Amino acid sequence: MSDDRTLDEADMVYQALFKQFGVLLTCKQLAQVLHRSKDGLRQTLKRRTEWTARVNSSKVRFGRRVYFRTGQIAELIGGSASDE
Repeated sequence: MSDDRTLDEADMVYQALFKQFGVLLTCKQLAQVLHRSKDGLRQTLKRRTEWTARVNSSKVRFGRRVYFRTGQIAELIGGSASDE
């Protein structure tokens, strides 16, 4: 049953993020969502942890620009409550 709750939470997070930012998040927007500075987020994403690997797997590059898939970020955020 906790899986259903997690899916519901991830869906709610996705809807909120999608409404505010769209399908892709910029680095600045992701930092805002995570309450971090843009430079702090960049430093964190250089570390090799399970969480950073999951965030980095949501990266999409268009030339030099880096975006993050809103759906995957929502799953991380929505699922983090049950992971603790």
